[in-house]
Amino acid sequence: MSKEKLAAAGASARWVEDFSAGGVKAIGALEVLAAVGLILPAVLHIDRFWCRWLPSAW
Repeated sequence: MSKEKLAAAGASARWVEDFSAGGVKAIGALEVLAAVGLILPAVLHIDRFWCRWLPSAW
């Protein structure tokens, strides 16, 4: 979806005017990665211990 279409979606989408097109795409990509990070451990039956411990190891 283009930046202009997002801005035309309504008053709550006017924040896109404060960012460049690349910034809006980066925010969208981060949202998709966050959703995958929430869903993938449940789908793959990854133990919760590793989900808590692994990010702190970096």
